[in-house]
Amino acid sequence: MEEQEKNTTAPAPKSRSQKFIKNDRYFTVCIYVFVLVVACAIAIKAIFSFASTQKFFSGLFRAVSPFLIALLIAYFLTPFVRAVYRFLKHVFKKLPDKPAMVIALLLVYIIGIGLIITLLIYVLPEVVRNLGELIGLIPTAYKQLEDLVGMLQKQFPDFDFSSIMNMLRNTQSDVMAGLQDIAGDMIPVL
Repeated sequence: MEEQEKNTTAPAPKSRSQKFIKNDRYFTVCIYVFVLVVACAIAIKAIFSFASTQKFFSGLFRAVSPFLIALLIAYFLTPFVRAVYRFLKHVFKKLPDKPAMVIALLLVYIIGIGLIITLLIYVLPEVVRNLGELIGLIPTAYKQLEDLVGMLQKQFPDFDFSSIMNMLRNTQSDVMAGLQDIAGDMIPVL
């Protein structure tokens, strides 16, 4: 009976070691507030020093871009690898799973690299040749337009075609320069 009375009595006074009582709920809130304050400080720093932030993210993108390209290639090749794997498992029933997957992967890469090489050898030179021919035909097309405008000037003498002729003469060099710039930029990319 005395023990029950001792338990129901007021708690013992706190000693110096018991002043801080850990409360998980408040600790979690404090962590959230700290993370929020740090995130806001980083955002403010990024806004006020935009040039360095942009430089940082462009460097980060250059570092991560090979991995993103690899993920993209893997994403697009996965269905082909699975199809070749199923074909191999159907044709060679006793072929174990891992060698079949490796063979399927190698076959898909060999076919893909073969297609790229074929495009580079046969298609790309033809595109470059056609682009050169197109650029070579532009002066002829402008000459034909000038002849057409001259013929229209003879048929309709009351109408003033001089502004159209001036526009054709002024834009020919601009169009040629623009197409040559595009071709000069496109050929190395191709």
